[in-house]
Amino acid sequence: MKKLDNHFTIKGKSGREYKFNMYSIDCFEDVKGVFNDVSAVYIFTRRYKQQNGSFSHTLIYCGETEHLNRRFYDHDHENDINVHNANCFCVMGVSNAERENIEADILEGNDFTCNTQHNC
Repeated sequence: MKKLDNHFTIKGKSGREYKFNMYSIDCFEDVKGVFNDVSAVYIFTRRYKQQNGSFSHTLIYCGETEHLNRRFYDHDHENDINVHNANCFCVMGVSNAERENIEADILEGNDFTCNTQHNC
């Protein structure tokens, strides 16, 4: 897994922008056991190059966890994430108190292929 130089930024329903570190992955298995055991919000995307040379993302799955390193063993959406060809893993370390609120804000402001969206 390779850390990408740029960051992934996404807006929540509130209008607040969230900045994530991006990692290139080949499949869901790439993230197992790689990260420190930290509290985080994470996003799987399909990153692709546009005709103008810039990159864009198809949003696949957004989640939150108290233990990032442990979250991916027996993840309930592992197959869905692989089926949708996720090739980018975005991580933002967040304190436990903020984690669920940030995830909800992101989910309510965006459409993710593999999430059951929050009611807006």
